[in-house]
Amino acid sequence: LRNLRQLNVLELTFGNNDQVTNKCFEAIGNSLSQLSHLRSLKLVFFQCDKLTDVAVYSLASALDNLVNLNELELNFRWCMQITDSGITRLGEAFLNLVHLNRLGLSFDGCRISDAGVSKLGQDLAKLQYLDGFKLEVRECKGIQGSGISKLGECLTKLVKLGQIQLNFCGCGGNYRQRFNEGILSLRKSISKLPNVNLDQIAPNC
Repeated sequence: LRNLRQLNVLELTFGNNDQVTNKCFEAIGNSLSQLSHLRSLKLVFFQCDKLTDVAVYSLASALDNLVNLNELELNFRWCMQITDSGITRLGEAFLNLVHLNRLGLSFDGCRISDAGVSKLGQDLAKLQYLDGFKLEVRECKGIQGSGISKLGECLTKLVKLGQIQLNFCGCGGNYRQRFNEGILSLRKSISKLPNVNLDQIAPNC
């Protein structure tokens, strides 16, 4: 990758692969950090069981240098060792992506809780050019309501936001009432955005 420094678009996909380790991700991150002209990046690491927050840290460090990104999609579905710590570091990296207008994040089945979603929302609120956002956190049992409500509050600050997809299917665990209150609060907040369709929010399926 480091020999393709003028690259504008990059997509990498690894699915159900236990050969992808944190060490591999460190090498990928080091190469990505050299691609300063990159405009669009899509990384899919579906069910790569050996990846932990350490891998996400490596990616976040690379993102610190990709200041020209317009579109970013990250898919860590069912990488079950990834936690709030990883998603928090990613959120910090997003703050450097001042030209970002499309962001997609998939963390289905990861160990994400209300705390991680809340912190992510706080960082997203500073991405003033964002007009498209997707977050999938299906089956993240630690998301029980308060983080969803906080995310909604933060998203209202993104006045350019026109397309949004949020999926919380399977979240909430035993805290049904708290979860439902979080979803209601989220919908109320997002209804203040003139261009967003509330039907694109999937609660607990």
